[in-house]
Amino acid sequence: MIAGGRYFSPSFSDKLACNFLDGTNPTDAKALSAREQQVVQMMAAAKSQVAIARELSVSPKTVSSYRSRILNKLGLKTSVELIQYMDKLR
Repeated sequence: MIAGGRYFSPSFSDKLACNFLDGTNPTDAKALSAREQQVVQMMAAAKSQVAIARELSVSPKTVSSYRSRILNKLGLKTSVELIQYMDKLR
Protein backbone atom coordinates (compact mmCIF):
# COMPACT_ATOMS: atom_id res chain seq x y z
CA MET A 1 0.00 0.00 0.00
CA ILE A 2 1.24 3.47 -0.83
CA ALA A 3 1.72 5.68 2.23
CA GLY A 4 -1.50 7.57 2.82
CA GLY A 5 -3.16 5.70 -0.05
CA ARG A 6 -5.93 3.19 -0.26
CA TYR A 7 -5.49 -0.49 -1.03
CA PHE A 8 -7.92 -2.31 -3.30
CA SER A 9 -7.56 -6.02 -3.75
CA PRO A 10 -6.80 -7.32 -7.24
CA SER A 11 -10.24 -8.92 -7.39
CA PHE A 12 -11.92 -5.61 -6.55
CA SER A 13 -9.80 -3.79 -9.12
CA ASP A 14 -10.84 -6.36 -11.73
CA LYS A 15 -14.50 -5.98 -10.76
CA LEU A 16 -14.27 -2.20 -10.95
CA ALA A 17 -12.65 -2.39 -14.36
CA CYS A 18 -15.37 -4.74 -15.62
CA ASN A 19 -18.08 -2.43 -14.35
CA PHE A 20 -16.64 0.41 -16.38
CA LEU A 21 -15.43 -1.45 -19.44
CA ASP A 22 -17.95 -4.16 -20.19
CA GLY A 23 -21.14 -2.20 -19.65
CA THR A 24 -22.09 -3.74 -16.33
CA ASN A 25 -22.68 -0.19 -15.15
CA PRO A 26 -23.72 1.40 -18.47
CA THR A 27 -24.66 4.89 -17.26
CA ASP A 28 -21.27 5.51 -15.70
CA ALA A 29 -19.38 3.71 -18.47
CA LYS A 30 -20.92 5.96 -21.12
CA ALA A 31 -20.13 9.06 -19.08
CA LEU A 32 -16.39 8.34 -18.92
CA SER A 33 -14.00 8.38 -21.84
CA ALA A 34 -11.78 5.37 -22.49
CA ARG A 35 -8.82 7.23 -20.97
CA GLU A 36 -10.83 8.20 -17.89
CA GLN A 37 -11.88 4.58 -17.47
CA GLN A 38 -8.21 3.62 -17.67
CA VAL A 39 -7.33 6.17 -14.98
CA VAL A 40 -10.13 4.84 -12.75
CA GLN A 41 -8.73 1.32 -13.14
CA MET A 42 -5.30 2.51 -12.11
CA MET A 43 -6.68 4.52 -9.18
CA ALA A 44 -8.60 1.43 -8.06
CA ALA A 45 -5.32 -0.48 -8.19
CA ALA A 46 -3.96 2.12 -5.72
CA LYS A 47 -1.45 3.58 -8.16
CA SER A 48 -0.21 7.05 -7.33
CA GLN A 49 -0.86 10.02 -9.58
CA VAL A 50 2.82 10.05 -10.56
CA ALA A 51 2.80 6.31 -11.34
CA ILE A 52 -0.33 6.70 -13.46
CA ALA A 53 1.23 9.64 -15.31
CA ARG A 54 4.40 7.70 -15.97
CA GLU A 55 2.51 4.64 -17.24
CA LEU A 56 0.28 6.72 -19.53
CA SER A 57 3.15 8.95 -20.70
CA VAL A 58 1.43 12.12 -19.54
CA SER A 59 2.15 14.70 -16.85
CA PRO A 60 0.83 14.33 -13.29
CA LYS A 61 -1.19 17.51 -13.96
CA THR A 62 -2.97 15.70 -16.81
CA VAL A 63 -3.83 12.84 -14.45
CA SER A 64 -5.16 15.41 -12.00
CA SER A 65 -7.35 16.82 -14.78
CA TYR A 66 -8.66 13.34 -15.58
CA ARG A 67 -9.45 12.81 -11.91
CA SER A 68 -11.37 16.10 -11.77
CA ARG A 69 -13.38 15.19 -14.86
CA ILE A 70 -14.12 11.73 -13.46
CA LEU A 71 -15.42 13.26 -10.23
CA ASN A 72 -17.52 15.75 -12.18
CA LYS A 73 -18.99 13.15 -14.54
CA LEU A 74 -19.87 10.83 -11.65
CA GLY A 75 -21.36 13.71 -9.64
CA LEU A 76 -18.77 13.38 -6.90
CA LYS A 77 -16.92 16.18 -5.11
CA THR A 78 -14.03 14.62 -3.23
CA SER A 79 -11.58 11.75 -3.40
CA VAL A 80 -13.33 10.29 -0.37
CA GLU A 81 -16.59 10.18 -2.33
CA LEU A 82 -14.77 8.50 -5.22
CA ILE A 83 -13.38 5.86 -2.85
CA GLN A 84 -16.86 5.32 -1.39
CA TYR A 85 -18.24 5.01 -4.92
CA MET A 86 -15.62 2.37 -5.72
CA ASP A 87 -16.45 0.58 -2.46
CA LYS A 88 -20.12 0.39 -3.50
CA LEU A 89 -19.14 -1.40 -6.68
CA ARG A 90 -17.74 -4.32 -4.69
